[in-house]
Order: sequence, then C-alpha cells, then structure tokens
Amino acid sequence: MVVLKSSKAIGTFLGLGTHVWLEINAEDGTKTTFSGSKVGSLLGAIKNYRRDFDKPAHRGFIEILAPEGVCDSDWDAAIIEAGDKIIEIWHKKLPFSGAFPDHVVKGNCCTIVNAIIKDAGGCIPRKRLWGFAPGMNVLRCDW
Repeated sequence: MVVLKSSKAIGTFLGLGTHVWLEINAEDGTKTTFSGSKVGSLLGAIKNYRRDFDKPAHRGFIEILAPEGVCDSDWDAAIIEAGDKIIEIWHKKLPFSGAFPDHVVKGNCCTIVNAIIKDAGGCIPRKRLWGFAPGMNVLRCDW
C-alpha cells in the first residue's frame, strides 16, 4: 500500500508548513519511505529518512491507489523503483524553497513526492491535507 502522509514541518513560519512523504507498506511487511528535505540550501531526495520512518501523520494521509490494471504489489514496486530513480536524478540538484516551489528551478518535499508518483504512472486523489503544503496540487487525479 502506498500512502502519502503529512505532518507539521519543522521550523516553519507560524507552524503552518506541512511536510509530506510517501510510505510504502509491502505485503511482506517491509516499509519504505521517500521524501524531500532541505540539505544546506538544496533539496535532498531521501529514502527511509529517519525523521519520517515512524512519524505519525498528524495532518492527514491519502492512499495513492494503483493505476487501473496494476496490482498492489506491482504498484508498490513501481513506486520504490521510481523513488530510487528520482533520488539519482534529483538529489541536491535543485535549490530548496519550502514556500514557493515551482518544481523546475526550485522545490520542496512536494516536488519529490509528485515526481515519484508521476514517474510510477500514478496520480493523487483530490483529498485535501491539513496545513500549508505548496506544490501538492500539481498531480491531481480527475476523480
């Protein structure tokens, strides 16, 4: 199962910022996470980030369903493969911008999550997360 989780971002203006990450819970019981985080002045793409691994989703979560015709185990594998690819391509390649990501010249955790889901062939349902998560509306499903 692939879940987009959200919680209060550390050190954000008035505590309104929201950090998002992907959590993949495979049928065999293994868990994998992917997120983006500030590394110096750059955006880091991180797998199994210690701060995200067992973090509660205080600001909500959204299950990211497999595209039509893809079974859950193949979807989990596709997300993990896409996440590994995005790390290779994007890690420390963009300046970090928590509040004003454009996903081309600068980005945040939403940039990484969107890139992974898009690369795997998925989309994000129109459910809203609580808090300020600029960039989460980029990859919405039609439903």
